[in-house]
Amino acid sequence: MEDVEYEPVYATARDTMYAYTDSSFDEIRGTIGKYTGVIVISKEGDHRQVIFETDDGYAIGWMTSGAFSNCLLYDGREKQILSDGTYMFRCGYADGTDGGASLKNQTGMDGYASYTFVLTYITDNDYYVMEQDTGRYLSVEKDEDWQLCWTDEPDSEYGVFHFARNSGSFAMQSALCRLFVGENADGKLIFFTNRVDDASHWRVSAVEKTLSTSQPMVFTQYDPEWCGTAYGSGGCIGTAGCGILATVNAVYALSGQYMDVMELADYAVEKNYRIVGSGTDDGIFKAACKKFGQKYNFAWDGQSGSIDLLKEKLQDGDVAVVHVEGHYVVIGAYSKKKNKYLLLDSNYLPKRATSAYGDWISVDRLLSGSLEAQSFYFFKLRDNVE
Repeated sequence: MEDVEYEPVYATARDTMYAYTDSSFDEIRGTIGKYTGVIVISKEGDHRQVIFETDDGYAIGWMTSGAFSNCLLYDGREKQILSDGTYMFRCGYADGTDGGASLKNQTGMDGYASYTFVLTYITDNDYYVMEQDTGRYLSVEKDEDWQLCWTDEPDSEYGVFHFARNSGSFAMQSALCRLFVGENADGKLIFFTNRVDDASHWRVSAVEKTLSTSQPMVFTQYDPEWCGTAYGSGGCIGTAGCGILATVNAVYALSGQYMDVMELADYAVEKNYRIVGSGTDDGIFKAACKKFGQKYNFAWDGQSGSIDLLKEKLQDGDVAVVHVEGHYVVIGAYSKKKNKYLLLDSNYLPKRATSAYGDWISVDRLLSGSLEAQSFYFFKLRDNVE
């Protein structure tokens, strides 16, 4: 039986293994496939009861402690299209030839009518939307027609808005009435019945670095969503994708935008940044900024081997991809109080003494051992508040 008080743990099987009907391990319940995910729902000693994939859907079985030790943990939280944080919203597209900078708002004036919203995630890319200046929440009401309104508290039915990406823009849609939020000629938020008008496309830019230093999201190579997917002509994301996942982690920590893992991996293969038998050439980092920076709101901010410059850049709002021994990781923040750096590792290993959930490390660990930093590649926000 599932232990309802047990906090679920998410992991990926590195090899094919058996699941058993109970913790006596006398009868096989099914087979857990290589690079597929399991959710641990209870524990007996060192043995785990797990939910695993089958040909017909999902089943519940038991894994021995030895089998579970051959699994890698990953963060099982939902992948948010935008992380919780504060964003500037402007009508238009972020992926135009000039990043949308020349678009005019609906009044015909140069620039944009802008709105600063604080987004709080609910589930399935549904959010509460709070106006930063007033502290009031966007909601809907119905008189003869559906209309937008503002409330003092978030409403779990009327105040839920769904976000979806269409390349370089986002749609914001009421989860209740399914109408799209846009801007009229007077700069007022109104509903649109569809998303064909430019005024219902939103260019979304983080006001500041969005990384949660208390509970950072770390996307791992061993997430079953892409772990076993081929990365070029040899190997897969799980075994060779640290450069790809480092970029994804850096962008998410910086701009709050969830970057498509396989979109980046396919680009790396296409442009010959994939090195079969090794991993990814470090040229991918600057190239990713040029190719995807407008879409995901990040930009190149240089390369260095200086620890002092790392600290300076982090305090100015940058994040850094870091080349360590045979691997790429991300450093997203520096804490002056702790005198430590927040490191995000997409493939934690005992020799690096890292985890799947982010680690505060001292500068000494960046100067020697398996985490000795060889080079820093800096990303900054592309669209800062002007």
